[in-house]
Amino acid sequence: MHLSFVKLSNEIIQMITWETPSWLLALFAAPLWAVFFAWVGIRRRRLAQVFALEAPARGRYAQGACYVLCFVFVVLALAGPRWGYHWQNVHRHGIDIFVGLDLSRSMLAEDVKPNRLERAKREVQDLLDALGADRIGIIPFSGGSFVSCPLTLDHEVARMFLDDLRVGQIEPGGTDLGSVISRAVKSFEDTRGAHRALILITDGEDLEGHGIVAALKAKEAGVKIFCVGIASQTGAPVPVLNEEGHSSFLKDRQGRTVISKLGGESLQKIALDTGGAYLQVGGGAFGLAGFYKNEINKMEKKELGGSRKKVYENRFQWPLSVALLLAVAGFIMENRVSLPRWRWRRREKGAGRKSDAAMAI
Repeated sequence: MHLSFVKLSNEIIQMITWETPSWLLALFAAPLWAVFFAWVGIRRRRLAQVFALEAPARGRYAQGACYVLCFVFVVLALAGPRWGYHWQNVHRHGIDIFVGLDLSRSMLAEDVKPNRLERAKREVQDLLDALGADRIGIIPFSGGSFVSCPLTLDHEVARMFLDDLRVGQIEPGGTDLGSVISRAVKSFEDTRGAHRALILITDGEDLEGHGIVAALKAKEAGVKIFCVGIASQTGAPVPVLNEEGHSSFLKDRQGRTVISKLGGESLQKIALDTGGAYLQVGGGAFGLAGFYKNEINKMEKKELGGSRKKVYENRFQWPLSVALLLAVAGFIMENRVSLPRWRWRRREKGAGRKSDAAMAI
């Protein structure tokens, strides 16, 4: 029977969760309160013996116990005990967003530290933290493109795909903005409406020249393109490994070092034609999360799916009720301890007066 009781107690404890468990730390003060009340009681009794006063009633200890337990149950109520739950339907409204990330060799230039690609990936990480109920997908591109992460509500999955992106994963080299725009529009075909956006992060050098044409088709499909030009106006050389495996810079056919600069004009036109916005990045962080909040998040939102959420039942009323009863009990004890003594003294005084009167007669 004892083992059954212990097993039942463990099951009950496991059923209980706490809304703010940090309040439970205050329970360590309960023994201190108990020791304090006990010390006060002992101190009063000793003083009563020294000065020949009336000793405090032993009911004071029960009164102190009530107040200590009242404190314990108030703390339990503040911690927010929860047991039992119900299912609640949750409807998610948001935007479908594809992030097109340039993986061409020019993204290794270091005019944006540590380099253009790594800075862009860090900003996309911040974007994932800022997203609410939006779906997000990732399309890396260079001379071609592919969908590495389809649209998903699981932002941690998108983060995993983002971490794996490297320069050289896509052949041929170069930068074809038309390829990534067309790929995004095609991947949006399963959805309709004005809740679709493409964030294009690139140094803007549209070497194939297909970006403007693809942007017009995106506009017809209702997809807005938000362009982020990540490079400086002065540009920077592109690091490569030479034949001996040593670090060098990319050179043209005449042996001159190639300087990769921001091709911002084409990006501005793509964003303007599709009703999006353009963000130019200099040599530091560019705040993609802020760009999302100020520009992209204003777009029309659509219900992207529903789910069921487990909602725990709050039971703070139970310990709070017990605390209230203990406080009332302590208050009653305090008055019952002192009230009879006061009445007894009155009776003693009354009896003394009667005896004095009898002697006088």
